[in-house]
Amino acid sequence: MEIDGRRRVVIENVAPGAAGGEYALKRVEGDLIEVSADILCDGHDAVAARILYKRETDSDWETALMEPLGNDRWAGIFHTVSAGYYQYTVQGWVDHFQSWQQRLLKKFTANQELQVELAIGVSMLENAAKRVEPEAGGVLLELAERIDSSKDITSAVLLATGKELSAVMKNNPDTSLATLYQPLFTILVERQKALFSTWYEFFPRSSGSKQGQSGTFSDCEKLLPYISSLGFDVLYFPPIHPIGLTNRKGRNNSVSA
Repeated sequence: MEIDGRRRVVIENVAPGAAGGEYALKRVEGDLIEVSADILCDGHDAVAARILYKRETDSDWETALMEPLGNDRWAGIFHTVSAGYYQYTVQGWVDHFQSWQQRLLKKFTANQELQVELAIGVSMLENAAKRVEPEAGGVLLELAERIDSSKDITSAVLLATGKELSAVMKNNPDTSLATLYQPLFTILVERQKALFSTWYEFFPRSSGSKQGQSGTFSDCEKLLPYISSLGFDVLYFPPIHPIGLTNRKGRNNSVSA
């Protein structure tokens, strides 16, 4: 069976993004990147979404959950740790377990029969336990057993909609039918000094301590405390290459060599 028709979530208007992802954004180390998007689905099922992001050279994606802002707009945040190129995109899917929880609560509030609905939930938990890590799977199986064996409907509903079960399922979503926004977005993350710095430029050969003798890098190094005391944090050298003999200038750009 083709699964594309079952990818029901639509993702549009992802931000930030330069020209729809054609150009890389620019940020600095430590920046928090807030990503937002319009994420919607047909019908009344619950929707879930997350940001996928990674350094361009990494193979595995990291994730950050997104939360609804209202009117089908979702947002989430991820953190740039070090300099380099990053990639990110948005993934959205129908959250069938959360949809089941919502349906269960509505039927419970309306005093409807819940045995079949609870059996559906137990089956969902048993299936989810097969695809998650053993530790999380053990928690799901234990809660499924407690829901299934509960003699009190109210207690079963509280277990089925409680924070513990909701957190485990939220952190281990079934994304087999998720929609992945394309194309990927790129961010160029640079060092903090790319955001703001003060530059000091001088010619290394003019740093010599003796008259008529060109300066060396060691001479430049001796000047660093003085330059720093002036409030500069970046030292800029013009292109360094051999000095010609024709019309050669002297120290500090004097016309006489």
